[in-house]
Amino acid sequence: MPNGMCYSKSERKGQIVIALAAAVLSLLVSAPPASDVVGHITRGQSLSALGKYREAIREFQEILKADPMNGAALYNLYDIYAIHLNEREKGEQYLKLYRAASCISLGDVALSAGDLAAAAGHYREAMKHIPENAALHERLGMICLQLGREADALSEFKAAAGLDPSDAALQERLAPYFWAGGERREAAACLERIAAASPKNPAARRKAAEMFMAAGERRKARGQLEALAASGAATPEERCTLADLLIEEGRLRDAAEHIRAGFTPGARNRCAEAARRLAEACEKRGAWREAEEIYRAAIAAGAGTPLLHNALALACQRQEKLDAAVEAAEDGVRAYPGYAALHNNLATLLALRMDYTGAVEEYRKAVGLDPRLAEAWLDMGLIYFDYLKDRPAAVDAFTRYIALRPDGKTIPEVALALGLPTPLPEATPTPVRAKPRLRRPRSY
Repeated sequence: MPNGMCYSKSERKGQIVIALAAAVLSLLVSAPPASDVVGHITRGQSLSALGKYREAIREFQEILKADPMNGAALYNLYDIYAIHLNEREKGEQYLKLYRAASCISLGDVALSAGDLAAAAGHYREAMKHIPENAALHERLGMICLQLGREADALSEFKAAAGLDPSDAALQERLAPYFWAGGERREAAACLERIAAASPKNPAARRKAAEMFMAAGERRKARGQLEALAASGAATPEERCTLADLLIEEGRLRDAAEHIRAGFTPGARNRCAEAARRLAEACEKRGAWREAEEIYRAAIAAGAGTPLLHNALALACQRQEKLDAAVEAAEDGVRAYPGYAALHNNLATLLALRMDYTGAVEEYRKAVGLDPRLAEAWLDMGLIYFDYLKDRPAAVDAFTRYIALRPDGKTIPEVALALGLPTPLPEATPTPVRAKPRLRRPRSY
């Protein structure tokens, strides 16, 4: 099947014509040679006339091995069982098949003549006698498509797919029609049946997982991806997708295993994203130590990103491990010196550790890379104003801050430093604090 299972209307129409032609051709070549059929029929009827019914049955059944809907063989078997052997129930079964075969024969003639509507009518009549014949449902579905009756066609295809789930070739033929008709779950189910019939076929499982994801059947997609992983055929990206699905189900430990197994240089960004999702799931549970371990493992495996370095620093800070948080942030700016957000967050942590000179230095680097970081100008101004007592530097930082955030004039330190009216009731300078009023490291 083509990647993505996408088919244009013209392509689908071409497929239908080819399929119908193949169906007609199969009618001509699937049956045994005419001479063999005539020979079996002649011998069978002769044996039946002599009362040798069991031998006659073998002759007619030999025909059915190659041509299950041979009308002559079916009628003779009905005659023997129902009339001569008095096995009416079995005879009736062959009579049903004979009536269906007669309708199919008429339908085949109409199909060969190009009269699709008449062919469909005959096949529907045949289906009254053999409603559980998957091949007949498939053939009727293709004719309905050619007649522009897509809803009827999809209904017939669903019946065919469900009646013979072990026929991998049938499932593979039908999947594109379901996909093109918007029946993505049915298309995925076809691939799921192929995968079940051929467990060593990773392509079927891969496509089934893709289709289930597209159809919103996430648990079924997870099942296919788990089977791929168990067989060793899952790609790093597929393991990360599996990890995402496991995280949704709360299976965090299993998710961690698949993320670790998926770490490769080529999948670095995808693995980093999966690791971040897993760590965030741990954070929501308050499991900051586990989150820290995941971030460290991802970075050590070469899947580090600016976001992961920052998240690691935040996880350490949440555990009140300030030195570890600073170290993680420093590793981040060394790895990605051009990211303003990392310098800004390192500065915040240094300020929390009361290293005000180091904090100002990092804030300067941050705004040097991105002058629009309003919060960096504010925090820098607070340090200059409250702790370093450098009023000119504070005025400069606050001025740049309110140029970006005009409503910042209401902050007492800003108003006091710039000689602006101090909002009530806070009319006096804020007393010096042991630690600055700074936010925790932000995630970017």
